[in-house]
Amino acid sequence: MKDALRKKMRGLRARWTAARVRAWSGKVRRRLAAWPVFRAARVIAAYRATPGEPELGPLLRAAARRGVRICVPAFDGAKGAYAWAWWTPGAAEKAGQYGITEPARRRAADPRNIELVLVPGLAFDAKGRRLGRGGGHYDRLLARTAGLRVGVAFEAQLVRRVPRAAHDVNMDAVATDERMYVMKESLKRNPETAGRLLQAGRS
Repeated sequence: MKDALRKKMRGLRARWTAARVRAWSGKVRRRLAAWPVFRAARVIAAYRATPGEPELGPLLRAAARRGVRICVPAFDGAKGAYAWAWWTPGAAEKAGQYGITEPARRRAADPRNIELVLVPGLAFDAKGRRLGRGGGHYDRLLARTAGLRVGVAFEAQLVRRVPRAAHDVNMDAVATDERMYVMKESLKRNPETAGRLLQAGRS
């Protein structure tokens, strides 16, 4: 079932024009920027977009100017796995594993200190289930990462139900160009961080 859904979502993504992706990305960024939980976070893990994914660059640069520390996935060839590396606007970058952009100089970020994680995916559902590319890299990275997990997608990527395996990691919220989906039950997984961010966002 997952393979069939991946094929369908890749086909859908291939039909989007660059102009449509830019327009939708702008709406996603504005929605996240207005979310009190995002504004309250001081350490954010994000991603460097590949074609068809919501582009977060302007949002991350603005957050960095506010003093927010940002990290992104970087592939560790020795371990054959992704880890978080600090990202600074304007710093040199390179094409890493699978052609995904990452910092040219990797400075390891402690996953225990991350407060908010912005996660890409091929599809999500309203329960926070996520469909990735199939390699399991993000699930393994998220499993050892603290913080609230927020799927980032276009509304067109929301499906009725994403098939879930035992190792899959659910999201605590999903941000799209049209709305925020917040899984209140999932927030109980990390009540200390959720409560602190929500309180800071209201202050």
